[in-house]
Amino acid sequence: MAHIIIRPPQEEPVIPGTKFRFVIGGNTEREDNTLVLEIKVTGLTPQGDPVPARILQQSVSLVEETEEHVANLEYLFEENEELRRELGVCRFKIADMATDHQELTQVKGLLRAHEMGLIKGQFHDKLLRQGAMGGRSVAKALQATVADHFGNRLGRFEVIVRIMVDFDRLAKALGGGDIETRLRDFARGITETPAMFKFVSLQQRIDLASNRLHEMADWHLRNDNCRHVMLGLKGTDANIGYLHKLIMTGHKAENVSIFPTEKLLETATGVFGIIGWTGEYFRGHESGTDGGDGN
Repeated sequence: MAHIIIRPPQEEPVIPGTKFRFVIGGNTEREDNTLVLEIKVTGLTPQGDPVPARILQQSVSLVEETEEHVANLEYLFEENEELRRELGVCRFKIADMATDHQELTQVKGLLRAHEMGLIKGQFHDKLLRQGAMGGRSVAKALQATVADHFGNRLGRFEVIVRIMVDFDRLAKALGGGDIETRLRDFARGITETPAMFKFVSLQQRIDLASNRLHEMADWHLRNDNCRHVMLGLKGTDANIGYLHKLIMTGHKAENVSIFPTEKLLETATGVFGIIGWTGEYFRGHESGTDGGDGN
C-alpha cells in the first residue's frame, strides 16, 4: 500500500485563503513504496497573474503577526476574566472580614467585665441646684464608694453607671428660675468623669423609672461578663417586690448590692450587699422630688 506525502516548496509559502494553481513535477518511487509528489504552489491575483514571492512573504508575515496578536488578545481576555473572578472573591472576603470585624467588636464589648450601677435619681436638692459642680462632686463620690466597696478588684473592671431621671418633671418639682438649666448642667458634670456615667432621660406618662431600672438590671445580670450590679432604689412596693424576685432567682451579695432606704433594708439585709452611703449625697427618705414616677 502506497503512502502519499504532499510537501509544498518552502521558498514560496502557502497563503491561507489564496486561490492556487498546482503544477505537478516528476514522480519518483522509493524502495518502501512511498510515492512522493513534488508540488509547486503559486499564488494568483484575481486577474490570474502570479503573485511575487516577496508579496507572498509579506502577507505570510502579516498573517502570522495577526495570529500572534489574536492569541495575545485571547490570553489577555482569559487573564482579565481570571482577574474578574479573583476580584469577586476578594470582594466576598472583604465583606466577610467586615462582618467578622463587626462581630469581633461586639464580642470585645461583651467580654469587657464590668460593674453596673443603676440609680434612680435621689440626690439632695442642694446638689442638683449646684449644676455641673454638684454633678462632678456626686461622680467623684460614687467612684470613691465603688472603690471602697470592691477594693482591689476595681482595677480589673469597667464601671458603668446609669442614672434615670425625668428632667422636666424634676425641674417643675424643684421650681425656681434657671433650675432646668442647672439640672442639665448637673447631668453634664457627672458625665464628664472618666468612668462611663450616663443619664437615662425618662418621659412622664411614657416611661416608669422603676420598670426601666429593673429591665436594665435584669439585662446586665444575664450578661456573664457583668460581675456586679449596684442598685439605688426608692423603698416602694414595686422595688421591694423586685428585690424579692432577685432573691427567688438566686441572686445574692456576690452579684447585687443596694444603696438602701429604710424600707429596702428589711428585704436586703443579709441577702444583698449594702452600700452604706446616704446622708450627704442621697436622700435616705423620699421627698417627692426625684424626677421619677413614684414607683
